[in-house]
Amino acid sequence: MDNITRTIIKNHFAYDWWKYLVGIVCVLISWNIAYTIATRVPPEKMMEVYLVNDYIEEPDKLDELSERALTYFPELEEISFYDIPLMTEANEMPQDQGGLALQQKLMVTIGAQQGDIFIFSQKSFDVFAKQGLFIDLEPYIKDGTIQVDPSLEYKAKVENDDGTSETMLCGISVDGNKVLESIGYNTKGKVLGIPAYSKKIPLAVRMVNLILSGQLAH
Repeated sequence: MDNITRTIIKNHFAYDWWKYLVGIVCVLISWNIAYTIATRVPPEKMMEVYLVNDYIEEPDKLDELSERALTYFPELEEISFYDIPLMTEANEMPQDQGGLALQQKLMVTIGAQQGDIFIFSQKSFDVFAKQGLFIDLEPYIKDGTIQVDPSLEYKAKVENDDGTSETMLCGISVDGNKVLESIGYNTKGKVLGIPAYSKKIPLAVRMVNLILSGQLAH
């Protein structure tokens, strides 16, 4: 686990998450073991996209989107779109056991460095961006690798190790995105980012373009 994910989990517990520290550690260990056993596709041949802060009523649409996306990536064997229907923000304590379990799932996913693209509500995105979860997208936008309307560019405050902070273009608004809306995801106020720990950043950038362009909409 690198400094970014350690910092994220540490800050997460600072918001009174110590109450289930033991539980999340146990879940992390058991989930990683189960994930390794169940997954036959090598990690370098997989891509995972997580849609957070909303509920997908028809999960089959996630599978259909995954299948459509895979046709654009012959170098991969599997692409998965997942939803984590967490209705509280990243810095808020869930009010019920269901919300607590989803919050744990999200932290386990990030702590295990899984996921190549995340889409959060703006408030949750800001929490993770501040802790350095996402890469700077500006170089990719400037050289044309990512093609996006400037009005959709999203800048967030990022804290440095020395205590200073800077504003970074690390997100892209997906408000009104046809691909995501076609599967029933509420895009209002949602922001997309690529985690810095991803080992497939060039492929994630390609996926971002496919999502933004609308090519994946059925």
